[in-house]
Amino acid sequence: QRMRIAQCVLCDRALKSGVRSDCQFCGMRCRVRAHRLRQAKRSRSQQDVSERVTQQIAELEARLRSAEEQRQSDAVRHAQERGELQGKLQTAEARAAKLRAVVQAWKAQCKELEQASQVSQTALQQAHSMIVGMQHALQNRGDVPGQSEARTASTRELAEMRQKQAMQEAELAHEQLRNEALVSERDALRSVCKQLRAQIDGLTETVSRYRQEAVATTVVGGLGFLSHVMAKVAAQHGAKITPLNVAEILNPPKEAKAPPVDEKQKAPKESAKTEPDRSRKEEVAEQLLRGWRPEHDILVEVMRSQLAAEYALAQAREGKTPPQRRQSPPVERDHEAMHRALEARKELAKRPTTPAVWQKPHYELSWGLEWQLRQEEEARTERITAQTKALTVAKSKPR
Repeated sequence: QRMRIAQCVLCDRALKSGVRSDCQFCGMRCRVRAHRLRQAKRSRSQQDVSERVTQQIAELEARLRSAEEQRQSDAVRHAQERGELQGKLQTAEARAAKLRAVVQAWKAQCKELEQASQVSQTALQQAHSMIVGMQHALQNRGDVPGQSEARTASTRELAEMRQKQAMQEAELAHEQLRNEALVSERDALRSVCKQLRAQIDGLTETVSRYRQEAVATTVVGGLGFLSHVMAKVAAQHGAKITPLNVAEILNPPKEAKAPPVDEKQKAPKESAKTEPDRSRKEEVAEQLLRGWRPEHDILVEVMRSQLAAEYALAQAREGKTPPQRRQSPPVERDHEAMHRALEARKELAKRPTTPAVWQKPHYELSWGLEWQLRQEEEARTERITAQTKALTVAKSKPR
């Protein structure tokens, strides 16, 4: 058995005589005060949990933004490197073409020099044979007046021809060495061009892979991963968040045709067009890719309430009592409410008396404008609800 308490646990006053054995408070005021203290402590703990979840979500969003910035910088760097390599390749190809023309010209000149050297060699051989014949004739005939001068002249001519032949052979060897150097430089340029082409092909493949896979995988997958992480973190703290299915929004499944309904049971005309067209879905998907989270947007909830009020007003005008509630899809599938929220922000930004300050482009205004827009839409929802009540009361009165 528990001990009997003699004093109030909150104000330390003595308890009245004759109270119950399990009484802890001296009166109603202390009991209410203790209850409020417990509620405040509970709300503070819930607020701490929500702040931790928000901080983790902000860290994940920062990681996603950093990964996207890194991907964009890599794509820009690859494009720059590809342009530089293409410029180098064009310069190398132009230089190789010039070198090919120079090589062809040197080859033609070398052929001409070879032909000239062959002609000079044949002429030298003929002169040498003539000199040898003259020497034999002189030796056989003996000394003849004037032959010594002819012999000296022929010997001098022979020496000059040999000197010319040596010079031509040296020039020919020099041209052959130069030709070999040009051929080796041409081969080196060809290998450099092949390497540049391989690098350009690799960069082209990398850029195309970034364009095809990085946008779909990084952005859509990152958003899906972020929403699933948010759901897990919220589930750990006892809350529930529906993960955002971006792929389903971008490629919505085709809905099956509904069976025919009786004319009397059809929904009102104002609520018949609930499925938005493709352009609205694309606009909503574009803002989702930019980072918009409709499940945390208060204006979207206001628009959902407004749609429900309009649905009830349409039913009241058709005479249906009590009015049925609108079957609202989840927030991430309610394209009509999301589109209305975006259009309302755009209309407020277009007003000439409103200094349009977009905090996040096209899906979130500044704090003051957001508060003003919510007040206007809530007032409109209240007017629609009042009209519905008035119609319901007027039609329920006996005539």
